[in-house]
Amino acid sequence: MKELSVCASCEAPGSNLSIHERRSRNVNAIDFAEGVVIAEKTLLGRIKCAVCKRTFTHYPDFLIAYKRYIPHQILDLAERYCKSGRGYRKCILHQGYRPISRERDDEWLSHVSLWRWVGFLGRQVKFLHKALDLIRQRSPSNNIFRRATPIPTEKYRSDKRKRDLEQAFRLIAANHEVAGIFGNLFSPTWERS
Repeated sequence: MKELSVCASCEAPGSNLSIHERRSRNVNAIDFAEGVVIAEKTLLGRIKCAVCKRTFTHYPDFLIAYKRYIPHQILDLAERYCKSGRGYRKCILHQGYRPISRERDDEWLSHVSLWRWVGFLGRQVKFLHKALDLIRQRSPSNNIFRRATPIPTEKYRSDKRKRDLEQAFRLIAANHEVAGIFGNLFSPTWERS
């Protein structure tokens, strides 16, 4: 586990943090070549701060709190959905995802997961603003600020869902720009929503 620089709660220096305990976490990864969902377990560190006495879970860059799938795979499938003319079910079925075994129901990649991911990405407003700020600082003349994000009307029924889809699409585009400028995807702490 990499060294933490500050407490997530009180922002005390990392020297005041210690590993309190560990807990297991189920992680699902998608094997795009085989079209399967692979379920694995990993350990997450529980960190205790000596200053504020709070305990929190440290999530590595390849995980998001409350999400079982890996962030770059969530972004990839959400992008495929946003760019295609397909609905959630057809987008998942078109990819042909199936489980390796049928031991658990959550080994299937459900269209509902994709629906939730797009909504989750659409609510990552701070993440989007941080990404756009990085782009603006490094490349002020970048045309990402003028790009329209048209979403087909059959992909939403409410104004809230339309906003979520537009924000998700902008976030995905901004993440690609950050990767092009800096050479890696932007991955700050995701907002919990």
